[in-house]
Amino acid sequence: MPHQYAWEDYFIPGTQTLKNLFGLVDPEELRTNEEDTVASRMLELQTAPVPGTFDLTHIRALHQHLFQDIYGWAGEVRTAPSADQSPMSKDGVAYAPVDRIAPIWTTERARIAKKPTLLRGSSSAADFSTRLARFWGEINHAHAFREGNTRTQVMFFEQLCEHAGYSLDIARLAPQHPETLREAFVDARYYFQLRGDAMPLAETITQVLTPLTKQTAVDPPQTAVLKASLDSQEQNRRFPELRYVQLDPYGLSEESPAQNDDSQLS
Repeated sequence: MPHQYAWEDYFIPGTQTLKNLFGLVDPEELRTNEEDTVASRMLELQTAPVPGTFDLTHIRALHQHLFQDIYGWAGEVRTAPSADQSPMSKDGVAYAPVDRIAPIWTTERARIAKKPTLLRGSSSAADFSTRLARFWGEINHAHAFREGNTRTQVMFFEQLCEHAGYSLDIARLAPQHPETLREAFVDARYYFQLRGDAMPLAETITQVLTPLTKQTAVDPPQTAVLKASLDSQEQNRRFPELRYVQLDPYGLSEESPAQNDDSQLS
């Protein structure tokens, strides 16, 4: 059974540094080591995607793979803040309370299962983005993990998009990309959380989608179990941006961890 962490349990006592398997206390040193290590784990997914059916179990497996070297709670759904504390938030935008994480995933997954073509068979990238954006917005609002949500989400949705017949250019979501959409991407997710309107996120996603010339999967998401390995030609087609990068290939590290806004805990 996963450990039930209180908010303060995630931190090294007397610090604002997350407890980590490196034994590091300095937050900047932890950030650097975390980015490097997660980048390596991202590269591993180039040849061995984590199989799954695009549900909470699947994204937990992705998080566990990416953060297994860093946090003892990798792959575990966060259990804090509690109901009597201020919600987990970033830039003043609150995420779902812990008792809503699983229900959000259940609702969204059921919506997809009820209509298998919801994320497949779209007539255009814009149509697919419109269908996808609400799912992404809800999953981001759930914010299942204490840290590393964005990096896990982009790997999850890159895999889902490929399954649906599209290439998701997540490199353009990085701030250092010459044609970056990072700011628009972040703002659009916040906009969904505040307004419940997924159109800005859909418009952003549309700009980083390209239809695949060859369908790589034929089953609907609720029955798909993706292959654990691909031949070399397929690897290069799927993840060309990963061939030469070394550190944090997507530049998607959380620049500052999401915080609980309770001043006593900050």
